[in-house]
Amino acid sequence: MMPASDVRVAVVGLGQMGRYHLEAYRAAAARVVAVCDADPDRAAAFATEFGAAPFSNLDDLLSGAKANAISICTPPNLHLPMVRAALQAGLDVLCEKPLASTLRDGQAVANLVFPERIVMLCFFHRFHEPIVRLREMLLGGELGQPLLLRNRFALDMRTDRRPWVWDPSQSGGGAVLNTSVHSIDLFRFLVDEPLRVGARMRPNPTEAALERDVLLVLEAERGGPSAVLEAASYAVRREYSLTLETEGAMVEVGWNPPSLRVIRRGDDSWKTVDIVAPSSLSRIQAGIDHFLACADSRTQPRARLADGVRALEVAAAAYASVAEDRFVECGPGATLDWAAQ
Repeated sequence: MMPASDVRVAVVGLGQMGRYHLEAYRAAAARVVAVCDADPDRAAAFATEFGAAPFSNLDDLLSGAKANAISICTPPNLHLPMVRAALQAGLDVLCEKPLASTLRDGQAVANLVFPERIVMLCFFHRFHEPIVRLREMLLGGELGQPLLLRNRFALDMRTDRRPWVWDPSQSGGGAVLNTSVHSIDLFRFLVDEPLRVGARMRPNPTEAALERDVLLVLEAERGGPSAVLEAASYAVRREYSLTLETEGAMVEVGWNPPSLRVIRRGDDSWKTVDIVAPSSLSRIQAGIDHFLACADSRTQPRARLADGVRALEVAAAAYASVAEDRFVECGPGATLDWAAQ
C-alpha cells in the first residue's frame, strides 16, 4: 500500500461502495476528514466509526471540511453536479461508475476542464491483480493476438437490497449501466476498441422494469477481436469469470479467489500464474492506492473520465440495438443517448 501523506479525503454517499472506499482509505493510512450522506444519522454513525466530521449535504462539506480529495459514491444522477462542485472547490475526485446516468451528462462531466486536478473513475476491475498480469502478458506479446473475450458478472441485486439501482431517475438504466459498463471497459483495457454492439436484455428496458439480464456481443474491426459479455442481476450465486482466447493461448481469470491460468497451443495442461491478492475486493484497495498515489504525485490515473464516456457510448448503442433489433455502431464519438429515446 502507498499512503499519501498530503491527501485529506472526504467520502460522499455512505452505502456499500462508500464503506468500501472508507475502509480502503483507512487501510492505506490516508486521513479521512469528512463523510457525507443525505441521512444525517448515517453520516453521524460513519463519522464516529472513521473519526471524521459528519455532513448531510455536499455544499456544507466543501465549505466546512479541509479536504483536498473526495470519493463520490452516490447514485449516477448526482455525479455531474457533485463532480463539478468538487472540482470548482479545488478537490481531486474519485468518482464511482457509471460516470453518469445519461451519455449527455457523462460527456458534460468529461468536458469539465480542470487540468490541475486529478480525476479518476472507479473502473476497479482494471486493478484486479489477474487482470493486471494478463494485460502485461498481452502487451509483452506472450500470448499472441486476442481473438475472443468472454466475461460474466452475475450477482444478486434484488430491489429490496439496493433500491436506488432500480430507480431509473437515479440510475439511468439497469444491468447495462450498473454491471455491463465494467465488462465493456475490460474489453477496451485488454483487447481493443469496440466498434459495433448487438444486445439482448431481459426484460426489455422500460421505465417500469429496467433490464436485469444482459447479453452483449462486441466487435472491433471486421474480422478482428470480439467479445460475449453477460450480466445477471438476480443470480442465484455470485459468479465473476473471464476467458480470453488468443492466437496462441487460452487464459482464464477468476475473482473468488483471484486466479489466473494459461494453456498455450500444444500444451497438455494449464499453468497457474502466482497471484498475491487475497480476495476479489483487493481490486478496490489497489484502485484506492492508485488514486492516492496519483493525488500525491500529481500524475494522471489509469482510469479516466474519457473511459467512462466510452462505456456510456457503448451502453447507449446497446439500448439502441435492443430497440432496433440490429447491431449498432458504437465507435468513439457515438452520439446515441438512451435518455432521449
